[in-house]
Amino acid sequence: MKLLSSLDHTNYARWLYLHNRDEASLQQCHPDLYAEFCAGNFVVYKSKHCFSAIPIDQTHEQNNVLVKGSGGAVGLTENSVAFRHWMVAGPEISRILEQFQKIFNKGPTFRSTRGSDSLVTTLEDLGNPFMEMSGDLLIIHTNDVMPQEVVSTVRNIQKLSQEQYDTFVAERLLSCNGPVTNTMLKNKLPRFSTPHPKSVSKDKLKSSRRCVTADATILSNRNIDFLRHSDNKLELFNFLTAEVRKGTYPSKEICVTHGQNVMSVPERNDISNVAPCSQEEADTRISLHDKDSADRGYRKVLATTVDSDVALCIGNINKIDLDEL
Repeated sequence: MKLLSSLDHTNYARWLYLHNRDEASLQQCHPDLYAEFCAGNFVVYKSKHCFSAIPIDQTHEQNNVLVKGSGGAVGLTENSVAFRHWMVAGPEISRILEQFQKIFNKGPTFRSTRGSDSLVTTLEDLGNPFMEMSGDLLIIHTNDVMPQEVVSTVRNIQKLSQEQYDTFVAERLLSCNGPVTNTMLKNKLPRFSTPHPKSVSKDKLKSSRRCVTADATILSNRNIDFLRHSDNKLELFNFLTAEVRKGTYPSKEICVTHGQNVMSVPERNDISNVAPCSQEEADTRISLHDKDSADRGYRKVLATTVDSDVALCIGNINKIDLDEL
């Protein structure tokens, strides 16, 4: 309830604060009414299930729905005779319809799973939010990263709400310095639904940080944006490097990059030709490994790639002493 004022629902906040104050003083001002409330005489039980009590006005609404015709209850209050018939016969018609449903609908009740199915689909497409490793504030169903203004709202809204509630009660209900209907200033706090400028980097808008482990869920093709996050990519490559080094490859030498270093299986004594290397792109690193192969006595090198930039880069290198490239 205290969040209403900080979220700019000023009318609800004003009258709910007053209503809450009335409830707090109900035992002293109206002890008989307080006893009826404690006895549970402000709700209706439509079944014997636990926690099935609903307010009286909501019960009337549900009963009205059962007896409404195709045209609804439009214009009913304008005809006193029809309205009187509605008041007398409505509850009885509702009781008969409910009894009929209990007799002929004894089978299990199937509830719609649309909401849960939608949640499962979202988690499968965007990944498990409970595996996030970053400190970013995310929207679960879109993976959008919220700016720092929204993060500040989430962190401070509880304190702000309590302060505004205490101020309202002290000024308008205790000291009566002004009427309850005086204007309540809005906070206009940045929220999840507030349009935000594109101030967040593209990779963080399109993807989020996730923990890369051997037993993690394999991402679908629709979630290829996972690799747009630089931290995800770095951790994935480090993980793959560690896994490759655990294997054995008879009659082969495997070299994998690890940041600026190069790891080989089996381990080489001298890798000074290829590491450390400040080249981040595979285009130039492949050429470096080709040159290293030629210096070690290999005469033929086969480079397999689907990137045309790599092919053009290798094709323009004429200083590598190879018989075939």
